[in-house]
Amino acid sequence: MPLTQTTRGQALAMYVVYDSPLQMVSDDPSNYRGETGFDFVRRVPAAWDETRFLAGEPGEDIVLARRSGKAWYLGAMTSERARTEKVPLRFLPPGRWRATIWQDGEVVREVRRSTRSVTNADVLTLSLAAAGGAAVILEPAP
Repeated sequence: MPLTQTTRGQALAMYVVYDSPLQMVSDDPSNYRGETGFDFVRRVPAAWDETRFLAGEPGEDIVLARRSGKAWYLGAMTSERARTEKVPLRFLPPGRWRATIWQDGEVVREVRRSTRSVTNADVLTLSLAAAGGAAVILEPAP
């Protein structure tokens, strides 16, 4: 059984937080098919139009927002200390947005996916396990 140092939620958040022109999975993509979160990996871009630091302390946690076209992507990561991140969405333009959220589940391999409607007046609450994280896509609501 492999030893993991992060949760699946943090692995997803890394695609947003770490700036890399080459996005990839760490082994054969067939191992990821059907797994929660792989839909995020398929959609996350490798280049960004805008980046915003939203919160964090060195060595403790980070919340970063990056825009590609009209969509915003959030990555939230924490250290060995579990925490709840409250993320104000005031950086979003006015209007209704669909937030698709992938965040830590009960065990390191589990990620919970949810969708909700938000505006720039809302605050997202993200539950991060120890060495955990969350990834979010914010898109203009249809």
